[in-house]
Formats: sequence, C-alpha cells, structure tokens
Amino acid sequence: MPIGKNLNLKRDKVIPDKKKSVIKEQNAKDSVETLDIEENNFSIKVIPSKRKKVKKTNIELSGDLSITNIEKINEQIKPVFGNYDLVDMYLTNVDKYDLSTIQLLYTHTILHDTEDKSKMVKVIADLPIELKKLTQACGFSEFIYHYQG
Repeated sequence: MPIGKNLNLKRDKVIPDKKKSVIKEQNAKDSVETLDIEENNFSIKVIPSKRKKVKKTNIELSGDLSITNIEKINEQIKPVFGNYDLVDMYLTNVDKYDLSTIQLLYTHTILHDTEDKSKMVKVIADLPIELKKLTQACGFSEFIYHYQG
C-alpha cells in the first residue's frame, strides 16, 4: 500500500487559516468578471477568455465614444489592462468619436506595448468613413486595424 493512501486529511486541516485568506485574495485579484455596461448613449462589454492558460480578454465599445463619456469609459476599462496579457478592443456601431477617444486608445495600446513587452493590446475598429478620415488626419491610423463589418 502506497504511503499516504490511508491518511484521511481534509484540506481545511492541512492549510492554515492565514494561508487560506491569501489564496482567496489572489484568486479574487486574478479573476475579472464579465462586464456589461449600458449607459443611455454608450456601452462597454468586457468578455474574458475561457481558456485558463491564456490571460486574454475582449473589450467591446460602442455608441457615443466622445469626450463627454471618455472619463467613464476609461474608469471601466483601465483595471482590465493590469489583469490580462492580451487585450483586443473592438469599436463597433460608433456614433461619436473624437480626439479624446483616439488618445485613450493610443495610451492604452502604445504604453502597454512599451512598458511591458509581455502584454499586447490590439484595437480593431469598424468605423464610418468620416471617423476613419479623422483617425488618419490625426496620424493614428497605424495602430488601429480597420475591418469591414
């Protein structure tokens, strides 16, 4: 009979209470729940990957992404970047979009790429022609991937 087969130890008795609380805190920090915020003129969805080995999430932004809402948007998406290594940001059904939005996307994309090489942020946008022209005129079109939806 292998050693330990006849031991009837429960996990509660093996792990001291102090370590249990540390384990619970780490698990709480590591997991970011799915976030779905619908304001009256914009929406944010954070959808974490179900794969355990890859720390990846998708952020979907839509609606009015102008300066009037950019502070609320930033408050909601900023914590996501610290918890994931791969972040894909999708801009769909965008009604309004201005330089503040471009600066926010640029900050999260470029700063995370230069500060921590293990993290990657990608912005994929389905924008109307006028908003694509705005992005090009500002010189930021190289970091936003456009797709036809």
